[in-house]
Amino acid sequence: MLYIKLIQAKEELYQSQYCKWFNLLFYFIKFIFCILTLREEEKCLIPYKKLKNPWCMKIIAKMLAKQNKKLILEEPLMKNERFVKELRKYSIEIIKGDKLFDYTILNLIKYIGNIQNKEIQTMEISLLINEVSQKNLQLIQYLSERVKRVNVITKNITKFKKVEETLQEQFGILILVTNNKKKSLAKATLIINLEFEEENLKLYNINRNAILISKTSLEMKEKSFYGVWVRDYSIAIPSARMEDSFYKCFEKKALLESIINRTKSYEEVMSQLEEMQVEITALWGKNGKIQSEEIKNI
Repeated sequence: MLYIKLIQAKEELYQSQYCKWFNLLFYFIKFIFCILTLREEEKCLIPYKKLKNPWCMKIIAKMLAKQNKKLILEEPLMKNERFVKELRKYSIEIIKGDKLFDYTILNLIKYIGNIQNKEIQTMEISLLINEVSQKNLQLIQYLSERVKRVNVITKNITKFKKVEETLQEQFGILILVTNNKKKSLAKATLIINLEFEEENLKLYNINRNAILISKTSLEMKEKSFYGVWVRDYSIAIPSARMEDSFYKCFEKKALLESIINRTKSYEEVMSQLEEMQVEITALWGKNGKIQSEEIKNI
């Protein structure tokens, strides 16, 4: 993993064992020839305050490709579409934080529950899900052990019915698996969309006053929906790493995704997040930050 950022001042590239004039000379060499500076095996500094030159972008992208590592870019670089496009040419994986959603669902439920003065043990959630993957099965079990009930809305009824039976027989956990387009979401108050696309979702009769949290990008065109539609969220990571000023310019969800080990079981990753004391700090909708009063009124 490499954490890539621009410099704020040339002094960031200086090394204490050299005098000022040597450091200044090295800086200008790096500036002219687009030479990257690596620190502590994972920190990478680009010798510019802004990256605008197309030639420099190509040179830097080629050098980063040779590192053969996943990249996490500071926010200004993530917004630099031309630079990101150059990186994509080399099939470099860029960590964006979009794979974090599945691991923050419980935090999102807790955040909403706190605003509504509800314990999560009293809350019922509806999961929109189709893929019968190991991670999804672990997710369903993990949530089912902590909330009042999980309703699984899916087109793969047969496969998820087997999951329903297994959870009840082996763990005594009750979930509801359904694909009733008229009734399954008609009274749902908290809907979490993991995999449904817009074409799937519009086939269902959705409670007009529900809270809908969607992992996929959707455009709700249903005029009768007056609920809260959560498009994004912000997090806080009160960990030692965040105290390092180097990491403060990175988007927190991307930073967290780069830290967790997603090859471990769902429960192990959740334990890691709990130890790190990750918290949801805000929810975001189409018109900006969602206010607490909007959620209280649901």
